[in-house]
Parts: sequence; structure tokens; C-alpha cells
Amino acid sequence: MAFFRVIFRTCDRTQSVHSVPRPFGLDKQKLLKLSFLSLIESLKGQSHAITVVGDALSDESLSFFKRFPVSIQNHPPLGNDLSIRETVRLACETEDREWIYFCEDDYLHVPDCFSAVNELLENRNEILDTRPSSAFLRFFLRGSPAKRDLTVFLPDYPDRYFPKERKSSFLFRTRARHFRQVTNTTFSFITEAATVKKNLPVFLKASRGANDGYLSKCLFSPNLFLDFFSRNRGLCLSPIPGLSTHTHEGTMTPLVDWEGLIKTLETKI
Repeated sequence: MAFFRVIFRTCDRTQSVHSVPRPFGLDKQKLLKLSFLSLIESLKGQSHAITVVGDALSDESLSFFKRFPVSIQNHPPLGNDLSIRETVRLACETEDREWIYFCEDDYLHVPDCFSAVNELLENRNEILDTRPSSAFLRFFLRGSPAKRDLTVFLPDYPDRYFPKERKSSFLFRTRARHFRQVTNTTFSFITEAATVKKNLPVFLKASRGANDGYLSKCLFSPNLFLDFFSRNRGLCLSPIPGLSTHTHEGTMTPLVDWEGLIKTLETKI
């Protein structure tokens, strides 16, 4: 079984970094609680540890997190950039083969999220094994994706279905999900600690201005995300249907009853 080292980055003072409206009339205080509860529920039965990295959290939020068996760090005001760097620092202190989940506080998770991810990770060599018959594809692929650094981005962003955003990609299947190759993430994703350490300069540079686009493109360290014709990049996969959602208007993972999940979680706050 995979071990998930969750680093939950949270700030209850900012409603939305980019001023994007929240769905279902949620405010930030309630959303972070719902997001964390969904995370706790989805990790049941999985080997894991959670560290909450708080950015000047209120007493209300601290009281909430203290209800759970987690490590809590409540820092003085850090801002987005410094809080990202703190999560990277923590990731670099862990064992290489631990799976780090960098998790922001506005992501909801379905109950079977980590059991589905665990199946992918535990069987990655078999599931990701790829040996194209085409000599053209073999030339550019240069080895199976199963051997590359792996990152999992849990949401299924709706813009990937827009006519102008469609891309050729690898598609893999577990018992419960399909996983599609993608080329960009936010700052909430799962990867091995060894991958973070190997690409530390990229992570630190991406933290300036919270530049997840730079992290994804990885211009100076081509070992994170696999573009179709890139020989040395890693593989980033996103599940279909999605296992989490970024809770902003316009970015909600499709085909999941998020409102129903929220109603269930509200009884547990």
C-alpha cells in the first residue's frame, strides 16, 4: 500500500486568490472545513499522515483542525509564495518513496479518492506499461511511461473538453477509473518526494508568484510532465471521472454530484 504524506496548505483570511466566485454560496471558512473533511473521509483505510500548514489561521479554524489526528503548523502571515515554499521544504524532509500530496484548502474529494489512486500507484508498472508497435512512436517515447516520474492531478478540469483545448494524450485504465495524460496542474497534486527533491529549483522558482504554469511547463528541468514528443519528462495523469474538484465557478470537475457531497459533509462540521 502506498503511503500518502498530505501537506494541507490553508488560509482562512482570503476568500479567493483570483476573486473567482465560489459555487453553492460557500464562504472560505466553510469551504476549508468541507475540503478538509472530504480529505479525511477519502483517506480512511489508507496509510497516511497529514500536516496542516496554516497561514495565520483564526482561532475558529485552529479549533476545527485540532479535532483530528494531524500535525498543525500555524505560521505568522506568509502569503501565497512563502506558504508554498514551506510545503516544499516539508516535502524535502520526507523519505524519497513517500507520495506527497500538496493539497490546497479549496479542493473537495470523493470518498474513494485515495483507494483509486492507491490502485494506480501499486500497479503502475502493469497499468502504465506502453510498447507502441509504431517505430515512429517508439523513437519519440524512448521507453515506457511506467518508468517515468509520476504525478497525479486529482481533478478533471472541464476546459480540457473545450474544442480548442483538446490534446492527444495517453489513456490508462484501472478497475475504477481511466487516467488521462495531462500537461498542467495547479499547486494541488501527488508526486513522490524524490521527484520534488530532484526538481527543487523548479519548485522554488514556481513558488514566486504561485506560478503553476511554470511548474507544469518546467522549462529548465524537463523531468516533471510528459508532452507527447518530450523524451525526458515525467508523466502527469488526471482521473476520469475526477476524484476531486477545485471549488471555483467554471472549474468544477464534471460528472460528480458535488452539491450532494457537500450536503453530506455539512452534517459533520
